[in-house]
Amino acid sequence: MENLRFMLLSFNKNDPLYIGARFKFGVPNGYMSGGSGVILTKAAINRLVPNFGNASICPQATSDNDDLELGICVQNLNIISVDTRDNQGRHRMFPWGPIDHIMKGLEQRHLDYLYYPYNQNKTFDCCAEHMISFHYVYGEMLYMIEFLIYHAKLIGIVDHAWIQTISSTEEEDSRLSVLEQLKKASKNVNFNRFQDL
Repeated sequence: MENLRFMLLSFNKNDPLYIGARFKFGVPNGYMSGGSGVILTKAAINRLVPNFGNASICPQATSDNDDLELGICVQNLNIISVDTRDNQGRHRMFPWGPIDHIMKGLEQRHLDYLYYPYNQNKTFDCCAEHMISFHYVYGEMLYMIEFLIYHAKLIGIVDHAWIQTISSTEEEDSRLSVLEQLKKASKNVNFNRFQDL
Protein backbone atom coordinates (compact mmCIF):
# COMPACT_ATOMS: atom_id res chain seq x y z
CA MET A 1 0.00 0.00 0.00
CA GLU A 2 2.83 2.39 0.78
CA ASN A 3 4.23 2.26 -2.77
CA LEU A 4 0.76 2.74 -4.25
CA ARG A 5 0.17 5.78 -2.07
CA PHE A 6 3.63 7.11 -3.01
CA MET A 7 2.89 6.80 -6.74
CA LEU A 8 -0.54 8.43 -6.37
CA LEU A 9 0.84 11.48 -4.56
CA SER A 10 1.75 13.14 -7.85
CA PHE A 11 -1.77 12.84 -9.29
CA ASN A 12 -4.91 14.87 -8.69
CA LYS A 13 -8.11 13.03 -7.68
CA ASN A 14 -10.04 15.66 -9.64
CA ASP A 15 -8.49 14.44 -12.91
CA PRO A 16 -10.35 11.48 -14.46
CA LEU A 17 -7.58 8.86 -14.27
CA TYR A 18 -7.49 5.12 -14.97
CA ILE A 19 -4.40 3.44 -13.51
CA GLY A 20 -2.98 -0.09 -13.75
CA ALA A 21 -0.90 -2.58 -15.78
CA ARG A 22 -1.87 -1.84 -19.37
CA PHE A 23 -2.69 -4.54 -21.92
CA LYS A 24 -2.88 -3.76 -25.63
CA PHE A 25 -5.64 -6.07 -26.92
CA GLY A 26 -9.39 -5.67 -27.20
CA VAL A 27 -9.56 -1.88 -27.01
CA PRO A 28 -7.78 0.35 -29.57
CA ASN A 29 -5.69 2.09 -26.90
CA GLY A 30 -5.45 -0.78 -24.45
CA TYR A 31 -7.02 -1.50 -21.08
CA MET A 32 -5.80 -2.16 -17.54
CA SER A 33 -5.41 -5.77 -16.43
CA GLY A 34 -7.76 -6.46 -13.54
CA GLY A 35 -5.42 -9.05 -12.03
CA SER A 36 -2.87 -6.58 -10.73
CA GLY A 37 -5.53 -4.07 -9.75
CA VAL A 38 -7.17 -1.03 -11.25
CA ILE A 39 -7.21 2.39 -9.63
CA LEU A 40 -9.79 5.00 -10.56
CA THR A 41 -9.76 8.55 -9.27
CA LYS A 42 -12.87 10.10 -7.80
CA ALA A 43 -13.41 12.07 -11.02
CA ALA A 44 -13.17 8.86 -13.11
CA ILE A 45 -15.70 7.09 -10.87
CA ASN A 46 -18.06 10.06 -11.09
CA ARG A 47 -17.89 9.79 -14.88
CA LEU A 48 -18.26 6.00 -14.98
CA VAL A 49 -21.08 5.25 -12.53
CA PRO A 50 -23.87 7.18 -14.29
CA ASN A 51 -22.94 5.48 -17.57
CA PHE A 52 -22.71 1.81 -16.55
CA GLY A 53 -26.29 1.22 -17.71
CA ASN A 54 -25.78 2.97 -21.06
CA ALA A 55 -25.24 0.23 -23.68
CA SER A 56 -23.76 2.72 -26.17
CA ILE A 57 -20.92 3.46 -23.70
CA CYS A 58 -20.45 0.35 -21.54
CA PRO A 59 -20.92 -3.30 -22.59
CA GLN A 60 -23.99 -4.80 -20.93
CA ALA A 61 -23.17 -8.49 -21.31
CA THR A 62 -21.55 -10.20 -18.34
CA SER A 63 -18.32 -12.08 -19.00
CA ASP A 64 -15.04 -13.13 -17.44
CA ASN A 65 -13.43 -10.13 -19.13
CA ASP A 66 -14.68 -7.47 -16.74
CA ASP A 67 -11.34 -5.62 -16.99
CA LEU A 68 -11.71 -5.39 -20.79
CA GLU A 69 -15.31 -4.23 -20.45
CA LEU A 70 -14.23 -1.54 -17.99
CA GLY A 71 -11.54 -0.50 -20.49
CA ILE A 72 -14.20 -0.04 -23.18
CA CYS A 73 -16.26 2.19 -20.85
CA VAL A 74 -13.19 4.20 -19.88
CA GLN A 75 -12.19 4.79 -23.48
CA ASN A 76 -15.71 5.81 -24.50
CA LEU A 77 -15.77 8.34 -21.65
CA ASN A 78 -12.34 9.82 -22.48
CA ILE A 79 -10.88 8.93 -19.09
CA ILE A 80 -7.09 9.31 -19.04
CA SER A 81 -4.93 6.18 -18.93
CA VAL A 82 -1.88 6.45 -16.65
CA ASP A 83 1.49 4.87 -17.38
CA THR A 84 2.48 3.27 -14.05
CA ARG A 85 6.11 2.57 -14.94
CA ASP A 86 8.85 4.39 -13.06
CA ASN A 87 11.20 7.01 -14.52
CA GLN A 88 13.47 4.24 -15.83
CA GLY A 89 10.65 2.46 -17.67
CA ARG A 90 10.43 -0.39 -15.13
CA HIS A 91 7.01 -1.80 -14.33
CA ARG A 92 5.35 -1.39 -10.92
CA MET A 93 2.07 -3.29 -11.44
CA PHE A 94 2.38 -6.86 -12.68
CA PRO A 95 -0.37 -8.87 -14.40
CA TRP A 96 1.24 -12.24 -13.67
CA GLY A 97 2.73 -13.76 -10.52
CA PRO A 98 6.01 -12.80 -8.83
CA ILE A 99 7.67 -16.07 -9.90
CA ASP A 100 6.88 -15.34 -13.56
CA HIS A 101 8.06 -11.74 -13.46
CA ILE A 102 11.10 -12.07 -11.23
CA MET A 103 12.40 -15.63 -11.47
CA LYS A 104 11.30 -17.37 -14.68
CA GLY A 105 10.85 -14.40 -16.97
CA LEU A 106 7.79 -13.87 -19.11
CA GLU A 107 7.04 -16.03 -22.12
CA GLN A 108 6.45 -14.40 -25.50
CA ARG A 109 2.68 -14.91 -25.17
CA HIS A 110 2.79 -12.77 -22.01
CA LEU A 111 4.98 -10.10 -23.60
CA ASP A 112 2.52 -9.86 -26.49
CA TYR A 113 -0.15 -8.62 -24.09
CA LEU A 114 1.88 -5.80 -22.54
CA TYR A 115 1.26 -2.31 -23.87
CA TYR A 116 4.66 -0.95 -22.80
CA PRO A 117 8.14 -2.40 -23.40
CA TYR A 118 9.25 -4.91 -20.78
CA ASN A 119 12.94 -5.45 -20.08
CA GLN A 120 13.98 -8.86 -18.80
CA ASN A 121 17.61 -8.89 -19.96
CA LYS A 122 18.75 -9.33 -16.35
CA THR A 123 16.79 -10.86 -13.51
CA PHE A 124 15.57 -7.64 -11.91
CA ASP A 125 15.53 -5.26 -14.92
CA CYS A 126 11.77 -5.65 -15.24
CA CYS A 127 10.82 -4.36 -11.87
CA ALA A 128 10.79 -0.94 -10.27
CA GLU A 129 12.12 -0.46 -6.76
CA HIS A 130 8.67 0.77 -5.75
CA MET A 131 6.63 -2.25 -6.89
CA ILE A 132 2.90 -2.02 -6.20
CA SER A 133 1.12 -5.26 -7.08
CA PHE A 134 1.24 -8.73 -8.60
CA HIS A 135 -1.52 -11.00 -9.84
CA TYR A 136 -1.69 -14.66 -8.73
CA VAL A 137 -0.51 -14.19 -5.14
CA TYR A 138 -2.23 -16.77 -2.95
CA GLY A 139 -2.18 -17.93 0.69
CA GLU A 140 1.32 -18.91 1.72
CA MET A 141 3.00 -16.61 -0.81
CA LEU A 142 1.02 -13.65 0.54
CA TYR A 143 2.26 -14.39 4.07
CA MET A 144 5.84 -14.74 2.79
CA ILE A 145 5.67 -11.40 0.99
CA GLU A 146 4.19 -9.72 4.07
CA PHE A 147 7.01 -11.11 6.22
CA LEU A 148 9.73 -9.97 3.81
CA ILE A 149 8.26 -6.47 3.48
CA TYR A 150 7.19 -5.68 7.03
CA HIS A 151 9.19 -7.91 9.34
CA ALA A 152 12.59 -8.70 7.79
CA LYS A 153 14.90 -5.72 8.20
CA LEU A 154 18.08 -4.92 6.27
CA ILE A 155 20.62 -2.67 7.96
CA GLY A 156 21.73 0.35 5.95
CA ILE A 157 19.05 0.27 3.26
CA VAL A 158 17.63 3.67 2.30
CA ASP A 159 15.16 4.78 -0.35
CA HIS A 160 17.17 6.53 -3.05
CA ALA A 161 14.20 8.54 -4.39
CA TRP A 162 13.65 10.04 -0.94
CA ILE A 163 17.36 10.75 -0.36
CA GLN A 164 17.71 12.38 -3.80
CA THR A 165 14.71 14.64 -3.14
CA ILE A 166 15.97 15.71 0.28
CA SER A 167 19.56 16.31 -0.86
CA SER A 168 18.57 18.30 -3.95
CA THR A 169 16.13 20.67 -2.26
CA GLU A 170 16.90 24.34 -2.42
CA GLU A 171 16.67 26.57 0.65
CA GLU A 172 13.04 27.50 -0.08
CA ASP A 173 12.11 23.83 -0.60
CA SER A 174 13.61 22.84 2.75
CA ARG A 175 10.60 24.44 4.44
CA LEU A 176 8.20 22.10 2.64
CA SER A 177 6.18 19.71 4.77
CA VAL A 178 7.07 16.03 4.66
CA LEU A 179 3.96 15.41 2.54
CA GLU A 180 5.05 18.04 -0.02
CA GLN A 181 8.54 16.54 -0.10
CA LEU A 182 7.02 13.09 -0.71
CA LYS A 183 4.88 14.51 -3.54
CA LYS A 184 8.02 15.94 -5.12
CA ALA A 185 9.80 12.58 -4.81
CA SER A 186 6.77 10.83 -6.34
CA LYS A 187 6.85 13.12 -9.39
CA ASN A 188 10.57 12.42 -9.82
CA VAL A 189 10.02 8.64 -9.77
CA ASN A 190 6.97 8.43 -12.07
CA PHE A 191 7.69 7.62 -15.74
CA ASN A 192 5.43 10.36 -17.03
CA ARG A 193 2.29 12.02 -15.77
CA PHE A 194 -0.32 10.27 -17.90
CA GLN A 195 -1.36 9.44 -21.42
CA ASP A 196 -4.73 9.91 -23.05
CA LEU A 197 -6.58 6.83 -24.20
